[in-house]
Amino acid sequence: MSQLPHPEFKALLILASGLTSDLEVRLKEYDLSLSGFLALEAIERAQGANAYPMTRASLARLIGTTPASMSVLVGRLIRKKMVSETSIDALAKRLAITSFGHSKLAGGKVAWEDTFENLSEALSPSGKSQLLKAIDKLNLTREHERKEEHRAAYMRTLSKQSTKNAVAKNHQQSRVAESRRRAELE
Repeated sequence: MSQLPHPEFKALLILASGLTSDLEVRLKEYDLSLSGFLALEAIERAQGANAYPMTRASLARLIGTTPASMSVLVGRLIRKKMVSETSIDALAKRLAITSFGHSKLAGGKVAWEDTFENLSEALSPSGKSQLLKAIDKLNLTREHERKEEHRAAYMRTLSKQSTKNAVAKNHQQSRVAESRRRAELE
């Protein structure tokens, strides 16, 4: 049986999984999952910036999960009294972090820092800097790929819509031309 190619990639995934597990254990002390922690942090950041109202849909896009999964997570955070919702209009609801949510998030941030420090202790300052630069580059590349995929899908949609519009216009012009021909014959 042959081994997987790129053993360094396997090692990276195992490291990421281990770090995630370590963080999840620490976050449990604050009754948070990793996704719950990330959601609270995003809601807090949006509230602080007064940029736009955070909704379940915008939170799902920001965190990179499905709206259905985010809806379940937000429902759980609401039941735990960490998040509240207020209506913006008939469809959308603004998410806000509660004072209880702020206290849990503060504990989660300590867990986050502890996990990061445990990783950082194994690296020299230059090694840590190189790692963070590499992570930034990988994230930027993935973000560009995601944006390109969305752009391509949007262009396909536009292309389909413009084709439909052209067909409909042509069909309408054909009907008008046919009506004129009939009128001339009568």
